[in-house]
Amino acid sequence: MAASRYPLNFSIIVFDENLNIIGETQMPDNTYNRMLMFVAPEGLYISTNHIKNPDFDEDYLKFELFELKEM
Repeated sequence: MAASRYPLNFSIIVFDENLNIIGETQMPDNTYNRMLMFVAPEGLYISTNHIKNPDFDEDYLKFELFELKEM
């Protein structure tokens, strides 16, 4: 069950208003929990509560903010 809830890695794909892919980022292994994320005015928050993350602590729910930057 842990393997399906906490996969090794995943990617984030960004689309424009016409659903064209404008960016993709491969997330690092064993760092983020793909099941816990939300969008706020500041950007995308993704949980760092992955069981294989060295900073994992089951007593805290932690998120990291990602901002979209044009290149």
